[in-house]
Amino acid sequence: MILRWSQTARDDLTDILLHIAADDPAMALRFIDGLTTVGEALLDAPRGYPIVDGIRAKNIRRRSYRGYGLYYRVMGERLTILRVLHGARDVHSLLDKNPATD
Repeated sequence: MILRWSQTARDDLTDILLHIAADDPAMALRFIDGLTTVGEALLDAPRGYPIVDGIRAKNIRRRSYRGYGLYYRVMGERLTILRVLHGARDVHSLLDKNPATD
């Protein structure tokens, strides 16, 4: 299986990094490292996390990591991480508007 991060997910990681780095640059790097490690670990059990209910773009799954969700889709032999969003955000609205199919 191939792991791919959408451009939108990569932009999300950059935004998270900059936000945390404003207070603690070293912690920001560790946090992003943790998020990317969790993303890579999805390849071990790609269908091991639940499909998110209530999103028009179907078959989007969620894996949690320290208050953030990695939203991804499995299609054939490709796992694409679509977004990385904080749980306090309106995730359903963001994914309905732009599920990041890029």
